[in-house]
Amino acid sequence: MNEESPKVLWHYTNLNGMMGILGTQTLRASDISLLNDGEEYRLGINFIKSYLSSKFLHDYFPKQEDDEKCKKYVAEIIWQLDRFLYPRDFAYGKYVVSLSGAADQLSQWRGYGNNGYAIGFKYNELKRDVENVPELNNRAMGDAFELSKVYYVESSSDLKNVKKFNELFDNIACMMREEKDADIFTHNQYLYHYLPLYSPYIKHKGFEEEDEYRILVGSNRPPAAYSPTKFGPRAYVDVKFSRESIYKVVIAPGDNKDVRLFAAQRFLQGNGYFDAADNVEHSRLSFRG
Repeated sequence: MNEESPKVLWHYTNLNGMMGILGTQTLRASDISLLNDGEEYRLGINFIKSYLSSKFLHDYFPKQEDDEKCKKYVAEIIWQLDRFLYPRDFAYGKYVVSLSGAADQLSQWRGYGNNGYAIGFKYNELKRDVENVPELNNRAMGDAFELSKVYYVESSSDLKNVKKFNELFDNIACMMREEKDADIFTHNQYLYHYLPLYSPYIKHKGFEEEDEYRILVGSNRPPAAYSPTKFGPRAYVDVKFSRESIYKVVIAPGDNKDVRLFAAQRFLQGNGYFDAADNVEHSRLSFRG
């Protein structure tokens, strides 16, 4: 699977969203259990469980795959992961922002009609802001802030082709070799806090066109606020970024192109995004929402 990073990531939103995001230099990371696809967060957990139960011992402990101690380790991990299938357990303190490596995509514009905007973030700068600039995203002990691509898979066997998950399983195998007691092993802080954080980076291959990337926040801090959804109130936390990370803004297909372009440029200039203001452009697609 291609691990090359894109130069630009796109966040598609409506006019109010664009103004709020750029006006406050803030993205909202939403509670993962209340995304539009209610089953989405379960898929990754199920694939990880499937790999652990069917392939893991054969791949990492071929001479010991029938060893009762090894089996107990795996059974304890799967038992712990079973807890995270339930929204109130899995979602607690886990938030995501969705972006796309695909520019000017019709499937993305459809959700916004002619009221859509795509904010282009410079990948390297955004990753730096999210992961390495404490004054933007101050972390408490145990907080996790990460920007990573989403991997599109058809089965649990595909996880072995993904570097991120190879590293996860390598770490599990290493801890299995070091620990003497399976109960102590499964209460390891790495497993308890971070293993469930990997699953948001797995989606079914049928969604591959999205080329999605996600900012993942794992934190026990109180939510910044709540937004209304079809499921009810959805918690979110703030993810800050620098003005330097904004590359351009693309306006959805629609009428009144010149006026909309001018208005977007004036807004960007008024909020200090001078370089991006010179890069505002219209979608090259033809579409009426």
